[in-house]
Amino acid sequence: MNQEIKRKWLEDLRSGEYKQGIGCLCIEASEQDTEDEWCCLGVLTDQYAKAHSISWERAPGAASRVMWILAEYALLPTAVMEWAELDSSNPMILGVGELNPFQYGQDKIIIPNYLVDANDSLKLTFSQIADLIEWAF
Repeated sequence: MNQEIKRKWLEDLRSGEYKQGIGCLCIEASEQDTEDEWCCLGVLTDQYAKAHSISWERAPGAASRVMWILAEYALLPTAVMEWAELDSSNPMILGVGELNPFQYGQDKIIIPNYLVDANDSLKLTFSQIADLIEWAF
């Protein structure tokens, strides 16, 4: 992975600027929920969008608040994957299935297979996901 992009991604995940969500890269804010919700991959994609002056749009045919960019709403668009020098649109974390070296309180967590699993299935916080990214990439 490109180390400068990684550094900025980790910074963004830990910043508190992005509200975490699940299921897609970005879910647009509603009247009741005034902040957009982001998957960890959406945060990286937003970094790309800002660097390349590209705007998010509502995804056609998807739920009304689902946003997309570069024809993708669930995984990294190819352009983002290539820019970040990642080998997959859903990056695999090293050490799959092993106990990782991170401990949160009394609990150790199992390393998920993919970053989307860390965000959507295990519901790790952005800070925990940033720790995994820092360790794995």
